[in-house]
Amino acid sequence: MSARARRLGAWGVGVLAVAAAGLITGFVPTDDDITAPFPVEASVGGDAVSVGELSVRLLEVRSSTQLTIDDEIARSNWVMVTLEVTGTGLIDRATEPKLSSATLHLGERSYSASARPDQVAVGLPLVAGLPTRLDLVFEIAEGDIASTGVLELSPRRGDDRLSLVLEAPVDLAASARVERLSPRAPEWVSP
Repeated sequence: MSARARRLGAWGVGVLAVAAAGLITGFVPTDDDITAPFPVEASVGGDAVSVGELSVRLLEVRSSTQLTIDDEIARSNWVMVTLEVTGTGLIDRATEPKLSSATLHLGERSYSASARPDQVAVGLPLVAGLPTRLDLVFEIAEGDIASTGVLELSPRRGDDRLSLVLEAPVDLAASARVERLSPRAPEWVSP
């Protein structure tokens, strides 16, 4: 074998090694992929699903242009998600079960649940084993009132790496349109 053939062979092996390394790095997950939350699929009107220390059942989605709280009417575009949440464990006061974040993703926009003091459902400590009915209210842009999107609920606020996150498809065009929404304060329901 001539020196030229050996050089071409070495170059060929080098090119193959670089191509193989490129293919391998395409399949290796990034740090964000490794620590991404694990989605748990749910559906409106479906069975309860477990998300970390919570059991969540999505009861209904309704929308309206009027929201009534304490006999006052707020006019905007409102979406209300009614759900039943049960804490499934309680280790100590610092880790008591709670729904820590609720976000409605519609297209490029994301909406957080309203944090009105008399209607706070997000962050409410839950009693293990006792179902609590919650109404989550989202104020959305007019153009999103007939959108489809994803409701995301998490038992952890902010840093939800390596945790379970509930994801449920929401079709606002198919949801019930009512004249006025009246969210209820969180309440216990019989199991």
